[in-house]
Amino acid sequence: EITEGIRVAIAAGVVTSASVMVNMPGSAAALRRLPELARQASFGVHLNLCEGRPLTRGATLRDENGEFLRKRTLAARALAGKLSLPELEAEVAAQIGVLRGAGVRISHLDGHKHLHQLPIVCAAVANVLPQFGIERVRITRLGSWLRVRSPSMLAREIAARRAARIFARAGLRSPARTVELRDLLAGRTL
Repeated sequence: EITEGIRVAIAAGVVTSASVMVNMPGSAAALRRLPELARQASFGVHLNLCEGRPLTRGATLRDENGEFLRKRTLAARALAGKLSLPELEAEVAAQIGVLRGAGVRISHLDGHKHLHQLPIVCAAVANVLPQFGIERVRITRLGSWLRVRSPSMLAREIAARRAARIFARAGLRSPARTVELRDLLAGRTL
């Protein structure tokens, strides 16, 4: 349903850019439909490191069932330095490769649950994207510490600012600020 909703929004001209999670059950069907939408929208990789199965054999990214680690476990391992940089780089490259292999011109990368902003994960992204000629990566900078309203937003802002510096050193561009939909609906704009 999500894929179909995005397709309808692109066809209606409401959405002009979307990202694709390439390792999910509906991915193959979505990839077949992208060529018909390529004139109306740009597409990026929605890097997924916490749901479903990895495309690679990275042992530090998997649980005992071969599934990706859950979000909190992955974050804890990233913060503790217990993820392998080469394994992360291989997974990032594999996910990009699926989208590129489908003939899609990749405009950017963003991350499922913002995990691409974590320490070591952002380094892997910064190392891999230039190899594919991808110059843009979305991050969740709020643009002002005044917009932080919770401990989780603070943690995400700190990670985003650190990731932005790493991405910039790799020649990658990212937005200076993102705006949350709930802020727009509430009429808040700092």
